[in-house]
Amino acid sequence: MHHACGRCILQRRYKIKNLIEEIPTVEQRKLVNFDIYKDWKCPVCECKKETFGHVWRCYSNRKRMRNIIYYSIICLIEKIKEYNIYTFDKAKIIDLFINESFGEVKVNNNKLTFVDIIKGLFPKLLADFLRQEIKMTKVHIFETGVKFLDFVFDSTHKIWSIDVIYKKTKKKF
Repeated sequence: MHHACGRCILQRRYKIKNLIEEIPTVEQRKLVNFDIYKDWKCPVCECKKETFGHVWRCYSNRKRMRNIIYYSIICLIEKIKEYNIYTFDKAKIIDLFINESFGEVKVNNNKLTFVDIIKGLFPKLLADFLRQEIKMTKVHIFETGVKFLDFVFDSTHKIWSIDVIYKKTKKKF
C-alpha cells in the first residue's frame, strides 16, 4: 500500500514537472524563432501574453476554473467523508476556500493560490484546518491531500490540453 502510494506521488510529480516545464520550453522556442513568435499571444484569447498563470486566468477559462475549484472542494469533502469517522461542517471548508488566497485563480508571490495547487502544492493552512478542526490523522490528511491534488491535476490537465490543441491548430494556419 505504502509503496503504491509512493509510486503515485512520483508519477504525479513527474506530470506536474512536465506541465510546469512546458511553458519555459515554449518560451525558449519563441526566443530562438523570434520572427515567428514575436507577437505570440495566448492562442485562446489572443489578447494577453501566454504564461503559466495566464493559461488558468485566461478569460476563456474563467468558468472552467470556477467549476474546477468548486468540484475540487466537493472532492475534498467527499474524500473526508469516505473515512466515515469524521464529523465536520462542510460550509467551513467552503468558507476556507472563499476567504483564503488558495481559492483564487491568481499568481501571487506572497500567498499560495489555486495556481500553486495546480502545481501540486497542498496548502499548509488547509492541512492545519483538517488536523485542528476535523481532527484528521496525519495519514488521512496525507491520503486526502494526494487524492485532492490528483483530482486538481486531472481537471486542470484538460484545460492545458485544450491550450496545446489551440497552439497546434494555430501553427498549421
